[in-house]
Amino acid sequence: MEKAFDNLPKRMPYRVPEGFFPQNEQAILASLPPKKGRLERLWPYLTAVAAALVVAVAAWQFTTVGALDGVLYADGDYLTDEELALWDEFYEADVFLSYDTTE
Repeated sequence: MEKAFDNLPKRMPYRVPEGFFPQNEQAILASLPPKKGRLERLWPYLTAVAAALVVAVAAWQFTTVGALDGVLYADGDYLTDEELALWDEFYEADVFLSYDTTE
């Protein structure tokens, strides 16, 4: 069977005009939209990431502020004397906070 194919003529079954393929390639490339730069392709993704970060930080801020209400404030106005005494005992008992590093 392979020998039957060897006897077939080796010519092109169709004809195209001279220079058809290069002209066709140029026409196709000319019809394509211009190539976008790297930043033009990435800006929607960067905007989405920035928006997600803003939402995450805002959500974290609202949850932590609500969780810390009335526990401990820097000025100490919201703590009772008993609570201040408990915090003082806690810090005195902590080995790492009471360790004197000035020696």
